[in-house]
Amino acid sequence: MLLALLTGLVTSALGVLPAAAAPSAPTGLSPNGSSVSGNPVLEWEHATGAASYTVEVATSSSFDTLLYTVSTTNRRATPHTQLPTGPLWWRVRSVATSGTSAWSVRRR
Repeated sequence: MLLALLTGLVTSALGVLPAAAAPSAPTGLSPNGSSVSGNPVLEWEHATGAASYTVEVATSSSFDTLLYTVSTTNRRATPHTQLPTGPLWWRVRSVATSGTSAWSVRRR
């Protein structure tokens, strides 16, 4: 107990701040497994601590071949090229100076 108190005092006195937590992963992804024709608007809710987001679209859940990728400060993205018909997977993660979140993944 005393050691923890002294460590906290020394840390404060030296101006050393604890590392900031990485941002949380985005939630509320849409579309979420629904059939969408054309190029969908990919949307998600704001994630705590996020400064921006990385979005990727692929034809497989392994994301080996990306069809679309973008970095944005918005909470939505729309691919500008025609996506193929059939199953597609998309994912988004939060980015901050403290790190990146886990990917949130959905199938279109």
